[in-house]
Amino acid sequence: MMLNTVLTLCFLIPLLALYVDARKNDLAELSLSHFWYFTLIYLAAFPLRAWLLNIGQIETQVVYKGTVNSPFNSHALPLTEASLAVGLVVSFAFWFAAYFGYRTVRIQPPESLEVVDNGSSNRATLLTRSTVCHIAVLIISIAAVIYIDPLNVIGSARGYFTARAGHGALWILPELFFYSAVLFTVALIKTRPPRITGWIWCLIAATLLVSFLSMYTLFTRRLVAAIGLLFAVSVVLYTRRHWYVGLAGIFGTIYGASILDFARNLRTPVEQGFGLGAALEKTIHMISNYGFLNLFSTSFEGIEHVAQLIGKATWNQLLVGIDHGASWFFNVGGAYIPRAIWIDKPMIYGGIDQFRWLYPGYFDDGLTRIAIPISFVVDFSFAFGIPVGIMVAFFLGRFFRICQHEFWTPASSITALAISLYTFVFMFNIVRSGTVHVQSLLFVCFFCALICGPKEVVRGAMNMVRRVFVEFRREPTPDRLNGRDL
Repeated sequence: MMLNTVLTLCFLIPLLALYVDARKNDLAELSLSHFWYFTLIYLAAFPLRAWLLNIGQIETQVVYKGTVNSPFNSHALPLTEASLAVGLVVSFAFWFAAYFGYRTVRIQPPESLEVVDNGSSNRATLLTRSTVCHIAVLIISIAAVIYIDPLNVIGSARGYFTARAGHGALWILPELFFYSAVLFTVALIKTRPPRITGWIWCLIAATLLVSFLSMYTLFTRRLVAAIGLLFAVSVVLYTRRHWYVGLAGIFGTIYGASILDFARNLRTPVEQGFGLGAALEKTIHMISNYGFLNLFSTSFEGIEHVAQLIGKATWNQLLVGIDHGASWFFNVGGAYIPRAIWIDKPMIYGGIDQFRWLYPGYFDDGLTRIAIPISFVVDFSFAFGIPVGIMVAFFLGRFFRICQHEFWTPASSITALAISLYTFVFMFNIVRSGTVHVQSLLFVCFFCALICGPKEVVRGAMNMVRRVFVEFRREPTPDRLNGRDL
């Protein structure tokens, strides 16, 4: 009864908040709202998942793999109705803090913003630089995919994450094309060429191809889904209309997760010597045994990790934290320090170390074969406790509102638009992993610096930081942006 009450409130309050927001904003703007996209994934990862777990329709990956298909115990605490209810209350507090932060942002009217020079020479230079950069990075990513693939040990006794440990820089290279793709699409949005020429379509097709190749090499569906959503959102921002294309990209990404999981699972039976037909049959059989809801829900983990944290941590750890910022240090950039410089750099750090604390059974034999994101709620709470984590969620909500504003104002800088676009497309990672998103934004800023120069990056990034952390006064101006043809 208690869980049902909490579930009802966790669904009803966000819906009421959306109704209030819809009365002030265009449907087009809300369709690509960072905060409401975040809320959609939050509802899937916490209230919906808690309900499905409670009625026995799905299993958690940790329990399933730790107690059924693996010879070791994951050390996961059993989920009960009470633990799910408490986890929901805590996670809802984080969502509400983000919503409160979202509502406190000061929105400047478009006419008061600094106008960016979009002269014809600047537009041509921006598009040329971004195109050359993206082509070069695509070549690097393809070479990395070809080089890494023979080293891959997916399906072997060691496992993908064991192979990757200690060689993180090598595994970053196949993903670099996504950051350059973001800058390429930002250049198209800002320059708005009158028509999309053949070479642009070829470059888009090459980007999609590399994303599919990386799905089998890195055994991740993340890049394919992100590229698809990136281009769908770009259509809306480029044309300033067709907002339904963005919505189709959002829901296509969510519901297409199971299809992409089916596609990436084809590799293992093919490598085991099965023909393509037999591999398809074997994969379908495996997925049907696992269950569509289980497969679908693997993209939306969250509530079970919060319940695990609350059940395992002491009151002192819940209030003041567990590692006091050690994992955050790696998540916001410390992971990029080369081992040649930092000789004693640990093999397990950041989100993987948080996962090890929650489920030590996966590390009984050293490095884990799998690593499951443990949600932004656990990540925000892990360093300095739940109270500080709620404060971080508050500023996250403010960041989302500013990103939403940068989407629609024509005066947004290249850096601000790139950060906003990347954040929207990778919203899954924020909900699932939390602060690790910061280290990805460093790559976005790096590519912005290549295209526009360091001064533009510093100006654009610091302006966003100032608006997130400093400007709290609200202006009596409407949220609706003027002069937008949607």
